[in-house]
Amino acid sequence: MGSGHRFAAELIPITAKVIGPPLTVEAGTLDFSGLRAGQTYVAVADMNSQLLPSSFGESMALKETIISGDYNSNVLVTFFLPTRLYSYSGNSTSGYIDIDYNSLSASWGASGAEDHYMDPRTPATISLDSQGTASLVLGCIIRVPSTAQPDTYYGDAVIAVQYTGL
Repeated sequence: MGSGHRFAAELIPITAKVIGPPLTVEAGTLDFSGLRAGQTYVAVADMNSQLLPSSFGESMALKETIISGDYNSNVLVTFFLPTRLYSYSGNSTSGYIDIDYNSLSASWGASGAEDHYMDPRTPATISLDSQGTASLVLGCIIRVPSTAQPDTYYGDAVIAVQYTGL
């Protein structure tokens, strides 16, 4: 056995490199007012808040959804969308409003200039800019049945975002 040490210890460094910031989503909104029973409306997915037709003072207001993450990266955006809006007050006689989507029902791009249209029913890859952000707006086709009662109708759309290709 000799005069050597019977125990030795050494530090093992452990490091972790983060390659990008976490993804965050600040959800926007889509609000309608003044809708009339028996009408179908198209909410255009852009920041001009166009609701077609709007011949009797119908209107919509939207707030864009902001996605933030690693600069110049790609993210996969997936929506889970309502197909009906139901009475917010719980009034069972109010019925519901049908809601649908098409290839122009969402758009993304720089804030205030969302000009890349997409179908929100299909997951899509979008690009974050050199600041690590992208803005997205959601539109829809809203069909108010002739039997709809005056009420507030409500539904939730869910957006999921994940990095791709990092």
